Amino acid sequence: MAKKFKVKYKRDGKESAVDVQLNDEKSVKGSGYLGVIPGQTEKMYSTWSAPIVGVATTGQLSYETVKGVGVLLVKTVHGSIGQIFGSAESKESARADLASVSGSVAGPIGILGVLFPSVVNSGIEQIIFVAALISLTLAVMNILPIPALDGGRWFTMTIFRLI
Repeated sequence: MAKKFKVKYKRDGKESAVDVQLNDEKSVKGSGYLGVIPGQTEKMYSTWSAPIVGVATTGQLSYETVKGVGVLLVKTVHGSIGQIFGSAESKESARADLASVSGSVAGPIGILGVLFPSVVNSGIEQIIFVAALISLTLAVMNILPIPALDGGRWFTMTIFRLI
């Protein structure tokens, strides 16, 4: 049986209420249990400010990517050391850290499995944004000083030049 409840909202300074009924899980297709999907805001930038906003957004997303990789590395190291040298309580915490790391990492098929259902209902702008975000994330990952990537080669060459 579907739940009924009252939703109060404020529009133009006036409070109103409406009775709503939740959908069941089987009838929900791409929308919430209430049948409502939040609208997307669209921002238009002037010709001179769009590149500035683009660079700032790229910087923010790059920072978040590096921060996320850092969190994964810290949890991996903490979990590994805790599993090897920890007490019974710390081994449980270490196991939880390693489980969260393994749940946070996915390959191309896993990424598509997460992205496709949400992007399929979005507009072309969101699809382009997701493609750009994936490209930016790959670029940031490629620059990291990991031996198999370009960043590892740059790091090795820099050390070689300094010596």
